[in-house]
Amino acid sequence: MTHYEVVAQLREAVDRAAARSAAYDLARVAVDDAVAVTPGAASRVVTAVRGLVEAGTPWRADAFAVLNYVVDHAHVYRGLRAGARTYRGEWDWGIAEEEAVEQALSGFDRVVRDMLDDPDPETRSLASLVLARVSGAPAADRELLKMLADAEPDGRARASAVEARLRLGEPEAGGWLTDDAPETRHRIAWYLAATRRDSDPALVPLVRSARPEPEPSWRPEPAWRGPESSWRWPAEEI
Repeated sequence: MTHYEVVAQLREAVDRAAARSAAYDLARVAVDDAVAVTPGAASRVVTAVRGLVEAGTPWRADAFAVLNYVVDHAHVYRGLRAGARTYRGEWDWGIAEEEAVEQALSGFDRVVRDMLDDPDPETRSLASLVLARVSGAPAADRELLKMLADAEPDGRARASAVEARLRLGEPEAGGWLTDDAPETRHRIAWYLAATRRDSDPALVPLVRSARPEPEPSWRPEPAWRGPESSWRWPAEEI
């Protein structure tokens, strides 16, 4: 199935189940075997999904989740180049696609900021996580998210804003591991482990105590069919 066909499915989805199914399929088109972006497809998916958001799709959270998934995989080839003693251009095609993904999201932070106060808590949560990945003004956005998080009534949305702040350079993480809200403790413990920032001896016992059970798993079957986490949003189960 081409990315055009899957994008059409997301655009024309009549209910949430259909939207989540299309988002799952789009992520698999854009990322090859959950390892690296797919040359010739990833940037096209990102461009098309961005267009859906800008056109006013009702499935904004699912669209944002696809963008996060692709961006999180758009580093492998450049990492290989950085680690090579002598680079001979063998990953140029993949590097070009990673750079094209970033270019396709240029200026998108302006759109995302407008959705941080969306009436739907899942949408504003995913918007904050997208902003953390595409922000052109990290310091200012970190302060913006702090202000919004302090006033956020939804636990999962507040936890997402905290993660976004850490992604934007918030230096202190340990305090969130003892937060009163379990959603925040679980999300930050997961984030620190996923980014390999949990090796600090002062953080190890806090991460272990805050880590949710069971942890999120990458299931081979479409995640939208599986059980949902108590601290992650349905859109994130890609």
